Amino acid sequence: MYEAVIEVAVVVVVVVVVVVVVIVLLHVVIIKAVLIIVVILVNEVVVKEVIIVAVVVVVVVVVVVVRVVVVVVVVVVVVVVKVVVVVVVVVVIIVVGGGGFVVVVVVVVVFIQLALMVSH
Repeated sequence: MYEAVIEVAVVVVVVVVVVVVVIVLLHVVIIKAVLIIVVILVNEVVVKEVIIVAVVVVVVVVVVVVRVVVVVVVVVVVVVVKVVVVVVVVVVIIVVGGGGFVVVVVVVVVFIQLALMVSH
């Protein structure tokens, strides 16, 4: 029973780390690619001002979108981690056998936390 809980926790942590690393790398790669395109276009095209403005707009939009995605991922990860922690605590208490009162208190706390997460 404990092995399964530990495996789930490890998988959640690994997925969170991989997602954050991928988002950060994508952020860096997209900005570098846009800057390389800007340099190439500025060197070859006559209408430099229009291209520079367009590229700046694209870079700003990309940065804003990436930041929104990062915020959404962080919020989802926090919610998932909270739910996993609560489930692990409930499972441990049920397995250890903390008595009926402890289980009732934990269930009430779980519902309060879930309600708070949903309301935010």
